[in-house]
Amino acid sequence: NRMAQEDLMRISRSLAMFRPSFLALIMNLTEEDLVFMEKCIQRTLLEYEKLISFSGTPTVVWRRTGEICLVGKEFSLLTKWTRETLLNKKTYIYELMDNQSAVEYWEKFSTHAFDNTDKSCVYSCILKTPHQKPVPCTFCFTIKRDIFDLPSVIVGNVSEKGLEPHVTHSIILFYFSFCLFLVDTAVFLALMFISVYLLAH
Repeated sequence: NRMAQEDLMRISRSLAMFRPSFLALIMNLTEEDLVFMEKCIQRTLLEYEKLISFSGTPTVVWRRTGEICLVGKEFSLLTKWTRETLLNKKTYIYELMDNQSAVEYWEKFSTHAFDNTDKSCVYSCILKTPHQKPVPCTFCFTIKRDIFDLPSVIVGNVSEKGLEPHVTHSIILFYFSFCLFLVDTAVFLALMFISVYLLAH
């Protein structure tokens, strides 16, 4: 569906909020810096891919532009979008949302893009299947930054509306353990075990 003019203006205002900060940080980067930045992203994606394969949680990862770069199989099961469809051509996360959800995503992204925290954003979202069937979800995303303090990739976890409480709790626990992954592998593995246990019971 095409967006209304008011929705486009809201997105434009959101982009304008972080554009000056983004330009200030990126204008002094050299070509070597940009190449190094991309190598870091690729390495991060390899680490996330292994983690997501163990999680059992619908997860999708995208670049700061919105371009999807990693898709978990549970996300495909939930939304009916295959990994190949989303990755074989440039597909943007907001293209999978209804108009209102896309506007809210950019407003939340602009608020947290440069606030120097790893705070997660949680909001109600409607995703669309390839046949445009709405999938009401709770959407939780966290902005991960690179060594230049620029938003690098965004990790999104999705839970379908109506999940039983123990399933929602396991998703929250997984997300918390995800943040600890690179800090303490032992703690991460323990929390992952508890998450799997909660999903199974």
